[in-house]
Amino acid sequence: MILLERDAFGELVSVDLQAAIVLARCPRCGTRPRVLPYDVLPYKQYSVAVIAAVVSSYASGSVSLRSVVWDLLGERTPSHTTLHGWSDGLGAHVLGLPGGELGGVRFSGFMVEAQARMPAVAQVAQEPFAVDERRYRSEERRERLAGVAMFLALAQLLTLAQLVVGQMAVNWLARCRRLALLWSNSCVLVFPSRFSCTAIELKRRPYGAGSGHPPQTTPDRCPTRTRSPPGASSRSPP
Repeated sequence: MILLERDAFGELVSVDLQAAIVLARCPRCGTRPRVLPYDVLPYKQYSVAVIAAVVSSYASGSVSLRSVVWDLLGERTPSHTTLHGWSDGLGAHVLGLPGGELGGVRFSGFMVEAQARMPAVAQVAQEPFAVDERRYRSEERRERLAGVAMFLALAQLLTLAQLVVGQMAVNWLARCRRLALLWSNSCVLVFPSRFSCTAIELKRRPYGAGSGHPPQTTPDRCPTRTRSPPGASSRSPP
């Protein structure tokens, strides 16, 4: 796992850690799930602190994807495409969009629990959140980034954390997961790390719209090349 810790100078750096994960066994169905701490997400190598630091810095500031990940100290830092996928996946999970679930409890259930304990949560969820036009190329991407901004405001309200613009916050995501465990013993904020069609992974253009190779007509991604017929030549005709 890649954790986020402070070095001897007080700077946050990424640390590569080999951890032993406990396995539990259900006496009814016999499954053996992994018992993860609340600061570690299923299916992700980077800890919640790393994800929270770069996502909040990107969503709250005006710097690019590359600048955010390059500012994070340490040898094991995520790539800018990984940060792009995290912001997409978290936004889709918060908004309840298709593809935003990865096996945990839906975010709407967490909202119900939060509103029951803090009525001001409903007002935060209804507020419009503006997104920098340089951040997106499609309305879908803008919507997911607005969902991330809404969750940042919600986390600030629930955890009473003072998130300063451009400042990396490393505990808000883990604190929200801890609250969910305390309230209903549920695992929330389990979101995918990438979407198939985003600003970085553009949709396939129709054939003929521009230069490029024609689409494959065979399901085989690596078709076997046949030999030239007898008498064929590699030379161009005169």
